[in-house]
Amino acid sequence: MEATQEDQACTAYSRFILDTGMQQDWFALQMAMLPCLLGYGMVAARIAELQKPPRTEAESHEEVQGSDNGHASNDDSAASDNAYLKWIGNYTADDYVEAIVKGCNLAEQYAAKQSPSRIEELVQVFLHATNMETGFWDMGLRAGEN
Repeated sequence: MEATQEDQACTAYSRFILDTGMQQDWFALQMAMLPCLLGYGMVAARIAELQKPPRTEAESHEEVQGSDNGHASNDDSAASDNAYLKWIGNYTADDYVEAIVKGCNLAEQYAAKQSPSRIEELVQVFLHATNMETGFWDMGLRAGEN
């Protein structure tokens, strides 16, 4: 991994976060990092959902009826072949989901104390960081094409 050259998207995003932290206040830094916190959770949840095999009509009916026959309803063999299973598990785990909730709650609490002009500045930081986060994920997709 150390022999791999850092992609420009990764460099730009990490420098943006560092610059925000050095030049602005604590809350701006939180807004710069919030898209990462949210993004990892959302991507992992989406991948985890895609890993689940399609449900049969009987399984859907059992869930609606609240039936539990003691057997797993999904075949996990396809998911276990995924090289990123541990990564997915880390970012869908209860503690990470809790971190997302705490991060969002903290942002909302601090935002309520800001002036309208400050909110606009923070929105711009968040939007720019969101664009950088998107570029970061696009970098991963491009790497998979090579």
